[in-house]
Amino acid sequence: MKKEHDLGIWVTGARSHRDRLLWRPAGTLPVGGGRVLHHLDLVLRPVDRIALTGPNGGGKSTLLRALLAEGVNVETGHLVYVPQEIDMDRSRQSLAAARALPSDILGQVMTVVSCLNSRPGRLLESKLPSPGEVRKFLLAEGIVREPHMIVMDEPTNHMDLPSIECLETALQGCPSGLLLVSHDERFLQILATTRWDLSWVDAQLAVHEMSL
Repeated sequence: MKKEHDLGIWVTGARSHRDRLLWRPAGTLPVGGGRVLHHLDLVLRPVDRIALTGPNGGGKSTLLRALLAEGVNVETGHLVYVPQEIDMDRSRQSLAAARALPSDILGQVMTVVSCLNSRPGRLLESKLPSPGEVRKFLLAEGIVREPHMIVMDEPTNHMDLPSIECLETALQGCPSGLLLVSHDERFLQILATTRWDLSWVDAQLAVHEMSL
C-alpha cells in the first residue's frame, strides 16, 4: 500500500527518479521590447521548490513558456501546469472533463478539491465555475495523477485567504518538484527554498538564483 502524506492527498509515487525535471542551459532569451534575458544554468530537480519572481513585464512569463516548451524532462501525464489566466472556454472544458471522469477517479479528485476549501457538489453543478474553482480542479486532477512536477503561475490569484491557506498546507506536503511564479511573498516564503529572480544589473536583464 502506498503511504499517504499530509491531508491524505499525496502518495510516495509522486516523485521522479530522474536527476532533472526541468533544465535550460546557460544562455540568453529575447523577452520583447528589444530586451534580452541572460541566465546561468536553470535546473529543477525532483525535490526542488523554486520561486520565479520579478517585476511585472520583466520576462517571467516568457521564461516560463520557454522552460515548458524546451526544458521539461517529465512525462506529460506527470506534469501539472496551472496557468495564470483561465478563460471561459478552458473553464467549461475543465468542468466537462471532471464530469466525464470515471466515478472512482472523480471521487479522488473531488476529495482533493474539498481539501482545497471548495465544495465538490457546487463545482460539479455549476454552469461556469469561477477561475479559482477551476484552478483547484486542475491541481486536484493533477495530484490524482501522481505528479512529478507542479508548475503554478500566480497560484493565489482568485482565491480567498482560507483557500490560500489550504493550498499552502497541501503544497507543504507535496513530494514532487515545485515551480511557483508569484508576487505573494508570504506564500513563497512558506513553500519555496530557492528563488530565480529576474532583475536588471549593469543595464542587463538577468536571472539570479538565491536561497529563500
